[in-house]
Amino acid sequence: DWVRRKKEFLHSAFIPENVSPDYYRFTCFRFCQRIVSSTVGVFGTQSLLLALGLKSGRIGQAAALSWVLKEGLGRLGKLFWASTMGKDFDVQPKRWRFRSALLYSMGNGMEILTQVFPAYFLLVATLANTMKQVSVLTAASTRNAFYKSFSGSRDNIANITAKGEAQVVVADLIGMGTGIMLSKFCGAARQRVFISYVSLTLLDILGIYQQMRSVVFRTINPERASLIIKGFLHNGEAPTPDQVSTREKVLFHPDRAHPGLFSDLPSAIKSRADHLTLLSIFKNDRYLVSSACAEDLGSPAKRLAYKRQCKVVLRHDATGDDVLKALLTLSVLRFHHRNRALQRRLAARKKRGREPAATGDDAADEAEKAKASREDAAAASMKRSPERAAAIRFTLDGGGGKEGGDVYGLIREAKKFTNGEFGKMMSSVEKRGWTTNNYLFGTLKKVSSW
Repeated sequence: DWVRRKKEFLHSAFIPENVSPDYYRFTCFRFCQRIVSSTVGVFGTQSLLLALGLKSGRIGQAAALSWVLKEGLGRLGKLFWASTMGKDFDVQPKRWRFRSALLYSMGNGMEILTQVFPAYFLLVATLANTMKQVSVLTAASTRNAFYKSFSGSRDNIANITAKGEAQVVVADLIGMGTGIMLSKFCGAARQRVFISYVSLTLLDILGIYQQMRSVVFRTINPERASLIIKGFLHNGEAPTPDQVSTREKVLFHPDRAHPGLFSDLPSAIKSRADHLTLLSIFKNDRYLVSSACAEDLGSPAKRLAYKRQCKVVLRHDATGDDVLKALLTLSVLRFHHRNRALQRRLAARKKRGREPAATGDDAADEAEKAKASREDAAAASMKRSPERAAAIRFTLDGGGGKEGGDVYGLIREAKKFTNGEFGKMMSSVEKRGWTTNNYLFGTLKKVSSW
C-alpha cells in the first residue's frame, strides 16, 4: 500500500491527466535531455568564473562590471529577437524549438571558450549569453504550442504546464548534481572539459531531436498542408497527423515549397496579357496561381528554376481554405509537368534503346543507369497511383493535351479539378483528425488586391 500510494503521489505530482498519447514519449526524452543540458551548463558557469579570475582571487570591480555588461548586452539581443521573430514560432514550433536547443549548446560552448580566451571575456561571454537568452525565449515561446497539442480539446493546459515545470525542476537538479561531480573530475583540465562538453552536447541534441519527433500536431501549417495535399492526390484521402509527423522537417526548411512561392501580383505576373488572363480565370476566387510550362525537369537545376517560376498570389481577404485551394491547384500543375517531363525522357530512352548507351566512363555509366532506374520507378509509381483516375486524366486529356502545354489551359483545368475535389479533400482531412477551424498560415505576409 505504501509503494502504491507513493506511485500515485508521484503520478499526480508530475504527470497530468487527459493528455494525448505522444505526451509520454515526449516527456521521457525531455526529462533525459534536460538532465544532460543542466550538466553541460555547470561547465559553462565554471569556465566563466575561472576566466574572471575566481581561482586566483582577483574578482574585483572590473570583473563585476564585465559580468553585468554581459547580462545587459545579452538581454538586448533577446529583445531584438523577440521583436522580429514572434509569429514564426507559432507556425513552426518543432523547428524553432530544435534550433533553440542548438543555440543553447553553442552558448555553453562559447562560455567554455572564455577560459581559453580570458582577455576577450566580455565579447565571448556576451555572445554566449545572447545565444542562451535567445534560446530560452524561443523555447518558452514554443512551449505552449506543444502543451496545447497534448491537451487537444480537453482544456487542461494549466495542469500540463504545472506538471511540466515540476519535471524540469527535478531534471535540472539531477543535471546540476551530475555536472558538479563531473566538474570536480575534470577540474581545470581543458581537454577533459572539451571531451565532456562534446559528448554531453551530442546527447543533448539527440534528446531534443527525439522530443520533436515524438510530438504530433493536428493543426495545419504550410508544410503540413503540402504533405496532406500530396497524400490526398496519391491515395485519394488525406494522411493522418501521425503519418505527416514522421515526414516533417525538424531542422531545415521543407523542400516541398520554394521560399518565394507566395508572392504579390507584380512579382508573379510579368505582362499585362498574363495579368488579364489570370484575373479572368480566378475572377471569383481569392487566390491565383501562375506557372510556366516546363519542357524538361531532368536535372536539379531545371527543377529549381521551374519551382521559382511557380507563384501563388493571395488576395487581401483570403482565408485558410483559399490557401489550401491555391496549394492544391499548384500541386496538380506541378504533377502534370513532372509527369509530362518524365514521359518525354522515357520516350527518348525508348528510341535509343531501353538501356542507357555506354560512354566508356564507368562513373558516368553508373550515374546514367541509376537515373534510368529512378525514372522507371517513378513511372511505375504513377501507373499504380490512384491519382491517375483524377489528376493524370485531366492533365493528359484536358488542358495539357497539346504538345508543349497550353499553360492557361492547364491552369483552368487545375482550378476545375480543385473546385471539384476540394470538398472531398476537406472531408477526408477532418475525418483523419486534423483541426480545420484554425490554420497556421500567419507567416504568409504577401497579399494583393484585385
